[in-house]
Amino acid sequence: MTAPRWGNPVGDGYAEHLFTVTFEDEVTVATDGGGRVTVPRSFEASWPAGPGVFFRATLDGVRWR
Repeated sequence: MTAPRWGNPVGDGYAEHLFTVTFEDEVTVATDGGGRVTVPRSFEASWPAGPGVFFRATLDGVRWR
């Protein structure tokens, strides 16, 4: 996925730059309503041009509100 984000990834000034989020693996979990949904197990966000990955996350659990 790509989306705009305010930042300064290559040090030439702050502006909107595209960043990329990649998703890996998946897990299917039950919802409170008895259904099921498949979500990514992990993902990372990075600047395509710049220092690279600036955020990584791994799903440990799902809680519905």
